[in-house]
Amino acid sequence: MMQHPDEYRVRAELVKDAVGAFWRTRWQGFPEFEYVILGGSHGEGAVLQVTVEDRLWAFSSVPLVSPNIAGTQTFIFHSQVAAYIRENFADWMLRAPLPVVPASRQGLAQAVVDMGHLQRGVTLGKLAKGLPGFEVRFHTRENFTVTELG
Repeated sequence: MMQHPDEYRVRAELVKDAVGAFWRTRWQGFPEFEYVILGGSHGEGAVLQVTVEDRLWAFSSVPLVSPNIAGTQTFIFHSQVAAYIRENFADWMLRAPLPVVPASRQGLAQAVVDMGHLQRGVTLGKLAKGLPGFEVRFHTRENFTVTELG
């Protein structure tokens, strides 16, 4: 986002301010705020979207898929989980004092989810350009299908 704010559809100053706020809060005594740089080498060979059959809710069981199997690494994302969290974030924003009130809760939630999907796509376009993509859809714990993303 700092390198390509236009592609992420964010203001460069907003990204800088958010990073600055993180560090100011951390330095003021909040060690719970962690800044973690993913270590090790990265040799991802594919992108994998993990989905479940049912609509998510707070107590949904979402399969854990290892990003490294037999020495092959994979970018893994859970678009349903991200959308669920973003919808909750939209609800939180509606409870906060905002300078502008959105026309509808659903409109705000959809905009937040859509922006997240767009930004994930930009990130994958930078980090996983040219890699094949797949979806693994879990119907039950033991029953799943894998399809190639187009």
